[in-house]
Amino acid sequence: METNFNELANDVFKKMQTGASIEERPIQDEQPINEPKPAPIMKRFLLSSPKLNVSAEVWFNEKGLLCRVDLVNSIIDKKQLTYLLSNLTQDEHVFRRSIKASLFKVREKQVTVDVEEFLHIYPYARNSHLVRDWWPKQVTGLHIRVYFAGIDYREYCQRNPRYKPKIAMQWIKDKEYLNDWKVL
Repeated sequence: METNFNELANDVFKKMQTGASIEERPIQDEQPINEPKPAPIMKRFLLSSPKLNVSAEVWFNEKGLLCRVDLVNSIIDKKQLTYLLSNLTQDEHVFRRSIKASLFKVREKQVTVDVEEFLHIYPYARNSHLVRDWWPKQVTGLHIRVYFAGIDYREYCQRNPRYKPKIAMQWIKDKEYLNDWKVL
C-alpha cells in the first residue's frame, strides 16, 4: 500500500488545524539506519611467468569490473607490456577465459575489504580502535582507495626501515592515502 505524499501532507495539515492527534503511518520498505553494509568482496589475481620474468596483480571489484593493475615489481619490456595490456579486459569473466590460454601461472584470492583486512595490511597497529569507529561511516569507494593505499604504504615502510609509520587514523585524516607510495 503506497501512501501519496500530498495526501499525507494534507491529512497532517488538517489535523494540525483541528488539534486532533496525528497518527503515525508506517513507512514501507524502511531499513534500519545503523545496519552495517556488507564489505565488498574483491578478486585478486596474481599472474606470474618465470619464463617471461613477469609478475602482476590484477584486481576486480565486487561487480566483476577491473579496478587495479599492478606491474611495479615486474621486469617487463615494452613489447610484453603492450601484449599484456592489449589482452587485459575490464570484465572478470572475459579475463578468466583469456588468461587460461596464456603462459601465466594464475593464483586467485578473494579479499574482503573491511576494517579488519585494512588493519591487517596497515604497518602500524597502535590506536586501531579509532579506525574501527571511522570505517562504517564512510562509503565503499573510500574503503577500497584506503585499502589499496595501505598496501602501498606498507611496502614503502618495508623499503624504508628508518621511516616510522603514522597511526592509521592520523594517516587517514591527513589524506595520506592520496599519495603515490609506490613512487616515493
